[in-house]
Parts: sequence; structure tokens; C-alpha cells
Amino acid sequence: MATDKKKKKFKKRYIIIPAVIVVALVGLSMMFKVPETALFEQEEAKTGSIATYYSFSGNVAPHDKKSLTADGNLKVKQLMVEEGDTVNVGDVLYTVDNTDYDASLRQAEASLDMAKVNYDSAKNGQNQQSILQAESAMNSAKLSLDNAEKALNDTKALYEAEIVAKSDVDQAQSAYDAAKQQYDTAKSTYELTKGTLATNTVESAQAQLKQAQAAYDAAVSQRVDDEVKADFAGEITKIYIEEGSTVMVGSPTMDISDYGQMIATIKVDEYDVNALSIGKEVICTVDALQKDLTGTVTKISRQATEANGISYFSADVALPKDDLLLEGMSVEVKSLNQNAENVVTISMKAIQFDNENKPFVYYADEKGKIQSKPVIIGINDGITVEIKEGVSAGDIIFYPKTTINMADMMMG
Repeated sequence: MATDKKKKKFKKRYIIIPAVIVVALVGLSMMFKVPETALFEQEEAKTGSIATYYSFSGNVAPHDKKSLTADGNLKVKQLMVEEGDTVNVGDVLYTVDNTDYDASLRQAEASLDMAKVNYDSAKNGQNQQSILQAESAMNSAKLSLDNAEKALNDTKALYEAEIVAKSDVDQAQSAYDAAKQQYDTAKSTYELTKGTLATNTVESAQAQLKQAQAAYDAAVSQRVDDEVKADFAGEITKIYIEEGSTVMVGSPTMDISDYGQMIATIKVDEYDVNALSIGKEVICTVDALQKDLTGTVTKISRQATEANGISYFSADVALPKDDLLLEGMSVEVKSLNQNAENVVTISMKAIQFDNENKPFVYYADEKGKIQSKPVIIGINDGITVEIKEGVSAGDIIFYPKTTINMADMMMG
């Protein structure tokens, strides 16, 4: 929050020094016959600089931090690092026991190989024997039918020549009808066998092959690498797994932080967010180290979070390298609001305000009498205020003492 907002509050706090107080001081000086100036504090107006800042609070954090998670269901075989270890990209973090997965993978691979063989067999006509058998049965039935038909015709001719009896014709007809039925059945069986084995068997084998391939692919995808390696350089700050433990996919395994570059993460309310911009230099005060650092704003979030009806934005400030900076340290970030250089300044306590809230100061005339005169003030930082008109550098300014003791009364 900018200190000029505090300035307004300061004015209200010191809005009026009641005239009766000054009158009382003058009365005391007359009563005890002491100079009026003895009952006032005094200070010299000086040339100086004043700056006001927006102030934000936050904490020190690593610039990069990554939480690693399990890529699949796994069993931890051996941890290769400990908390506090520094790792580089490619370093092994832990190994995985893939014994169960390898067994499942081998089984899936065997099923896939068998499905491929069955499919190739169906596709390449390995069921031709069944088709040939059905065709042979049909041809045999056809031959029997032809013979029965010839026998029937011959018997009919002999009957017409009155060589054989009617019963012989009936017997030949029955034989023909039976042969015809056998042929029709054999033909139907052949056609059905040929169509079913040639089509359904291939389709079934192909479907089984697809299922076996899918099962194999799933087994391959579920198997994680035997060694899990770091894809991020930094320090191991937290380990969530143990040797021999079973970890579900997506579960946290380790945290890695890059402490080579530290930042300050701060919260900025919506009214002050325009005080920051990417690349702006700010003053970062780390209380624990009792030092000020110059930081640079590197990130300002575009999405706010709301609290107590006010929207807040997060921002990151890059800090200079300092081995004493630790994650979580409190930090105050100050962004310049206003500044005035080489101007006349006095303390805020030397500024008075009349009943119209106009600023003035006390000074001593050539007779040592306390007088007042109006001034025009500029910016203030809550302690020091800029005087634009009414006071020059070197002028002595008076303001009432907050306490008066008898030693003051006995002066002179």
C-alpha cells in the first residue's frame, strides 16, 4: 500500500492543534517569565530527498520447483537419493521392481503370438480339409443320386414293357428319393462349411488378434522404466516414497527445488497492481537477514483470488544470488511511488493544521515570539514532509513540546 495513503491518515490525526494549547503555553511563559521558545521543540529545515513506496509482503521461494509423480503403478525397489541431495538431469532417483509386470508382459506377449498364428492359419486356408471333406460327401451323394435316377428310369421302361412289376418301380422311386435327399443335405453342408470357415473363422481370428494386441499394448504402457531419472536439476527437498512400497499412478514421489535462483512471491491487491510492471526494479527487505536486496519483477498473474471482497494478484520478483536466502523467509517488497530530490524538508511532527485543515508551521520572530505562517507541502513518507513554499533550508521551525517539566518553567 502506498505511503501517500498513510499521509492522508496522518493529516487527520494531526488535523488541529487547538489554539488553547498555544495560548496556554504563552500563558505559562508569561507566568513563569520564561521565553516562549523554551516551551517548544525546534528543528532546522534541511535540504534532502523523500521517496514514497508501495509495500507488499511475501515469502522467499525457489524460482523453479517441481513435484514428481509416479508415471504408473509401481513398486519401489531402491532409493538412490536422500533429502538434501543435489541432482542433475539424468541422475537416477530410484529403481523399480518390475518382476510382476514383466511376468504379465510375457504372458500377454505369448497370447499375442498365439493369436497371430491362429489368424495366419485361418487366413491361409488351414480349414480347407473340412471344406474338402464336405465337398467329397456332396460329390458322393451326387453320384448315388445319378445312379438312383438311372435305375429309376430303367425300371420304369421295364415296367412299361411289362417285364417288371409295379412294386419294382415303387422301390426304385423310393431309392431315388432317398438319394435325392442325401444329395441335397450334402450340398447344403458343403456350401455352409465353405462359407462359414472361409469367412467367420478369419473374422473371429482377426478379432482375437486385436484383443491380444490391445492387451499387450496395455501391459507395455503400464510398465514403468526400471530406473526413474531426474528431468530437473536441483535439490531433493522431500521424498514421499519408501523402498518396497507400492505407489499408485499419479501419487507424489519427490519434490525437487532449484535454489540457484530465488524469488520473492508477493500478493498485490487490485488497487495497487498497476504499481508493478515486468522488469521494474524493487527493494526487497529480508527481515531475517536484516538486509535490503534489489529485485526485478518477472511475473504478474492475470487471474486474481478474492479475499474479504478484494481481489489479489500474485507476483514474482527475481532476487540476486545469496546463499543465506532460505525458502519461506518473510520479505517486504517496496515499489517506488513518488520521490522528490534536493527539496526542503522538515519532520511531520513540525507540521500543524488549522481548523480548515490547512498546513502551517511555528517560527520565532525577531523578538523571540512564537508566530505561525502557512506552508505548501508536497509528498511525505510518514516521517518527513516536503515543503514547497513557506520554509527555506536553514530555517528554525518550532512545535509544542509534548511534556513540560519544572526545569523548563524555571529557565531564565
